[in-house]
Amino acid sequence: MKKHRELPEVEPVRLKPVFGIRPGVYLLVLYTIIIVLCIFLVCFLPGIVKGGRFVHFSLPVSDAGLEIDGVYQGAADYQYFVPSGTHTVKVSKADQTLSEQRISVDHPLFLTWLIHYHQDASIALGKVSDQAKQAVLRFDLQEIARYSTVKDYDLVTVYPPLYANLVRDMQALGIDDSDALDLAAQFIGSKEMLDEAGSLHVSSPLFQAALDAARAGDGQVGLRASNIDITGKRTSLDAGLFTQAGISYPDATFVMGDRSTDKSSAGIQVTTGPFTIATTPVTQYQWALFMQAHPEWSKSAVHDDAYLAGEDPSVLVPTSTAVTGVSAKAADAFCAWLSEETGKLVFLPSEAQWSLAAMASRSRASQKSLEYVDDGSDTATGMLGTIWQITSTPYIPLARLTDYAKVQALAERYQVSNDRVVKGGLMAGKQSSRNTVGAIRVDDASELVGFRIAWMDN
Repeated sequence: MKKHRELPEVEPVRLKPVFGIRPGVYLLVLYTIIIVLCIFLVCFLPGIVKGGRFVHFSLPVSDAGLEIDGVYQGAADYQYFVPSGTHTVKVSKADQTLSEQRISVDHPLFLTWLIHYHQDASIALGKVSDQAKQAVLRFDLQEIARYSTVKDYDLVTVYPPLYANLVRDMQALGIDDSDALDLAAQFIGSKEMLDEAGSLHVSSPLFQAALDAARAGDGQVGLRASNIDITGKRTSLDAGLFTQAGISYPDATFVMGDRSTDKSSAGIQVTTGPFTIATTPVTQYQWALFMQAHPEWSKSAVHDDAYLAGEDPSVLVPTSTAVTGVSAKAADAFCAWLSEETGKLVFLPSEAQWSLAAMASRSRASQKSLEYVDDGSDTATGMLGTIWQITSTPYIPLARLTDYAKVQALAERYQVSNDRVVKGGLMAGKQSSRNTVGAIRVDDASELVGFRIAWMDN
């Protein structure tokens, strides 16, 4: 059995008063200060340092852009964190300012890192000019035209509310224009577009004709191809070092296209007025003359790898080699330059004008190379060949099945030309016919694409 051992007595530890304050009191004060400081740091300091609210903006028009104090934020129909204070909010679409107003955001403090304080801001439209209204309308139509080439949608390529956006913007801006809806319907190119357009309550005959054409099956449509005998007259276009032979044609009415399952190449009757078309496509030498006058269209100035790819048409050496790798926008600039140089109206031929020239030269063999040599005959060389040739006609999928002339006039009126019709090139390695219709974006360039010019003789 262990002996009980006596522990020595020790003097208890006692905290001394501080400034005459008992330990229990100043410890309580210290703990209180720590707790209060922690509450301040956690609950209030973040709100003091970064005060503001998450503001949800809404406005009558679709897909507009938002700027706050001159800094672009993104889509207007969205939520953004806005610091406390008064801010200038600007809403734009199609490079047009639709509204500019000031909003105030207060300064919430408590647990702002945890609680998202919200505020709704409904942005009213300001006084919108007719020019701005037309720009927005044109933007919506361009979007519809752009999506018309997409045939299938999935999780990556998502179908946007194209026709709903158009109607929404027209209502918000007070635009009563059935022609815009008629034109929009001509671009139906997928089931999704058809379903959305079909849900609109539009009674216009042209709109309904587009719906009927889009709903039609895959059977053959259009008139049978037929040839007319037409004789052209040789002429030329001259401007200093630039010279180009051409064939002038009188008024003509003929069937463009053929009976086909392809709606965009269905045979229709068209009429062309007098015009002159170049006997050969634009050459590298001719393009070099243009670049010399307009260096902004040189290969180094255009930031597109496909532009003039594989070519160096900068040396002023006469050649019959066709220039390729140019876009429709560049070709339009070339025509504008020649119009100034010659005093005549120079332009890309329309689809109908190109088709008439191709019909007149139907006895010629297809072009096998990029060397387009004018043999002095009264028909154009190489209408069918190794390259696609850009026309001035916008690609509109259903135009031939509704009212071709009116639809083309509407496209010109609203300046809708995202895609251009191209003619005469190779398709899947085989020569296309003069009735085959291709398309290319106005900004895209390809080594398989060139162009020839047309003009009006005074």
